[in-house]
Amino acid sequence: MTTYPDPGPVGDIIDGTREEATWANAIRDRTVQRFTSASDRGSYITSPTGGMVSWTAEDGYQVYNDTLAVWQSFTPIVSAVRTAGDKSPNSTAYADVDNAMDLSLPCIAGDRIEFALSGLWLDGAVAGHLAVRSVTRAVDGIGTASGTGGVSAWAGTNGTVVPIGGGFIYPVVSGDIATGVAIFRLRVKCSAATTKILKADTAAPLYWHAKNLGQ
Repeated sequence: MTTYPDPGPVGDIIDGTREEATWANAIRDRTVQRFTSASDRGSYITSPTGGMVSWTAEDGYQVYNDTLAVWQSFTPIVSAVRTAGDKSPNSTAYADVDNAMDLSLPCIAGDRIEFALSGLWLDGAVAGHLAVRSVTRAVDGIGTASGTGGVSAWAGTNGTVVPIGGGFIYPVVSGDIATGVAIFRLRVKCSAATTKILKADTAAPLYWHAKNLGQ
């Protein structure tokens, strides 16, 4: 965390006077600075410090994370969608749905992550299960709502076409994080070694997101 010099008591600035640069710069860095774009911001703020806040027309409000050296939203949210083709799991062991759908989210231990998903299971002779994997910690089924049987709201029952949705909140642990970022992956399995179809095309896309709600 950046330590700023104490600007002292803040009174009215008198016309025609000049403020000390150290004091004035510390006040400036505590304000919300407005720019037309991230590029415009970068041309003015060439060496940002942790905790600086800005607003741009394209990204809205963002805070500078000096650990990751990036500007990020106050409530970071990342999402992914698959429309490239259905998935056909046929194993009782978890397998990746699509690594291109991995969600990388800046966070610290204790942050609460909200996961949500929307998709469609087709009918079949077996049940289908979806779970969230902590990639760094190499653990499937994280969170109390995402145990070894997967997230209950994302399950597909046998013999029925099932639209799926809903989500759960997971408190991040230190083992999930590497260099300030946690990576989460969608995993799938079946209740028996028989194929079940999880739709993922333009007509019925598979979508999920993760939002960092903070502490």
